[in-house]
Amino acid sequence: MLNYAVVQSQWKTHFHSLSDEELIEAFNQETQKKGWTTARTYFLKSCISEMLERKWNLNSFVEFHQNGTVKSVSLQNPIQLVNQPLILKSHQNENN
Repeated sequence: MLNYAVVQSQWKTHFHSLSDEELIEAFNQETQKKGWTTARTYFLKSCISEMLERKWNLNSFVEFHQNGTVKSVSLQNPIQLVNQPLILKSHQNENN
């Protein structure tokens, strides 16, 4: 059986080493997938955790509990970094 604590630690280290663009690309690859697994949960948790460490504004696609923990993540649209807040690509295109 896979030890997800070890895997999550490896993903955390991996995501920390990525550039901003690479981290966004890793997340955006998940927006194209439909299936769900435990591994995907930990992958996304680690990815979002790194984005929070970078002090990015995730409000356009992450909903938070009142205590600041992640409640839900939208994978409906790819994201992009624009002046630090992450926005949905479809929303930015509507404003142009």
